[in-house]
Amino acid sequence: MMAYRFFLLIMGLTLFSALPQEKVTITRIRSAYESFEYREVINLSASFLAEADSSEMKKVNEVLLMKAVSHYALAEEAMTRRCFIDMLKNDKDARLDSAAVSPKIVDLFDRIKGDFLEMLPENRSQGTIVLPEGGQNKPEPQKDYSGELTLVRQQYDIYRSSVIRSLLVPGLGHLHLGEKTYGYILTGLAVVTAGTAAYYIIDTGIKENNYLAETQESAIRAAYSEYNSAYKLRNGFLTAFGLIWIYAQSDILLFNNSLYLSPDIQTVNNRFTGLGINFSLAF
Repeated sequence: MMAYRFFLLIMGLTLFSALPQEKVTITRIRSAYESFEYREVINLSASFLAEADSSEMKKVNEVLLMKAVSHYALAEEAMTRRCFIDMLKNDKDARLDSAAVSPKIVDLFDRIKGDFLEMLPENRSQGTIVLPEGGQNKPEPQKDYSGELTLVRQQYDIYRSSVIRSLLVPGLGHLHLGEKTYGYILTGLAVVTAGTAAYYIIDTGIKENNYLAETQESAIRAAYSEYNSAYKLRNGFLTAFGLIWIYAQSDILLFNNSLYLSPDIQTVNNRFTGLGINFSLAF
């Protein structure tokens, strides 16, 4: 009976996620933003951005700015940086109005923009500097990669934090990356399977003791049947949780494409090859 109810719950979650959701409007996000409902702004923005297309870049950047300010207000600076990087990918000439946004946030944006612009291909030429009066050409000075390293570290910190959260509870890492629907489904499945497995671990122990305590043959058979049923359900839910856990880790480690360092990520990777940067996660 418990397994049947769990199956219905899984089916319900799947069907709910497939239902058409109410379209989030930018007016609704603005309203939440003006009411200082920052967590609501973040959640609504994630839904809006997931459905936005390339013809709405101006609106997308406005939503990204409101999302960035909301993250900043909640002391989530890493996510603020990520929003600013996404804004600059859409419009490298983007600017913030200091009359509408806190000077601290404007300063943070300007620093990120400076680092971002240094990473663009057109700013990476390493030819020669031509002297205006016929002097000898000289090699361009060695480029400073500190800005690029800053962006790499920022993106890496977000990714590392997401992996740690995912290791603790499947789905939390996806939520940290802004994948709300996917994250909630994984987290819900993980919590339900883990909770049910914990229940049957206790239930199996109780029924095992009852089975071992019986002395009459008919009672022994009935007690064993109950114990065996609880034992199988326990193992089934433990296996289900294990599969969900493994799937969540593989998805976030191998197939997640939420983080991008720049519009020309291959160029960045090539530049860093000679610097010997090596990030690793300890398990």
